[in-house]
Amino acid sequence: MKITVCILVFLCGITTSFGQEKVSEAKLTSDQWYALESSGKWKVSITDSLWISEEVATYENMEAMTDTVFIVKKLPHQMAILKRANNKFALVRNSFKEDGDQMYTAILETSDSIASILDNFMSYEIPKATELVNSRVLYSQAKIDRIERSPGLDEITAVHLTEALNKRKEIGVLLQQYIEQNPKMSKNPYAVYRLAEPFLQREFLRLGYNPFKQVSYNFEEKFKDYPEVLKLLNEPF
Repeated sequence: MKITVCILVFLCGITTSFGQEKVSEAKLTSDQWYALESSGKWKVSITDSLWISEEVATYENMEAMTDTVFIVKKLPHQMAILKRANNKFALVRNSFKEDGDQMYTAILETSDSIASILDNFMSYEIPKATELVNSRVLYSQAKIDRIERSPGLDEITAVHLTEALNKRKEIGVLLQQYIEQNPKMSKNPYAVYRLAEPFLQREFLRLGYNPFKQVSYNFEEKFKDYPEVLKLLNEPF
């Protein structure tokens, strides 16, 4: 059964440059990384045995959190097995942009045992949709500084918004595949929104904007005299 996902206004332009940009298995250029999310900014410290994620800024006046996971086994191809706070194990893969300023870290599988993950690691081909949807982007301090100096979404141009919306088909196909692999997602619009949101944010970052800057904007109002933009905003992907 084909599931049509329709997220309107600022959500329906989901796309990403993941998969279009070359990534490499470069060595870590930093042991201090940062993640930008809707809730705030996280600092991620990586050592030989630990990943420590500390929320250093919140956008919703919530109490900052800290999450620590243990690296229990390193594997080839930038993969590792982590032990999480709930005592479950996760297989993760890291890939780096060639400039060393961005690292993609994706949770590929979770399990109650290391042995199960190792068995699958040798024989299981991970669907591209799974890796893409479960990925998180970490940025160097230099990249974070550039992002924080970038204009907010209230300054986006019709050209850039149109560019983002016109690229949504690629990511729409992958999200469709992921939802079909996880049919419960189709019954939870908020869960679909949570899947879609990071891709939109990454595309705006690629175009030179800071989607996390706390500004007010309304795309439909701003571009009410641009029928092509309005049409794209209201099309399902």
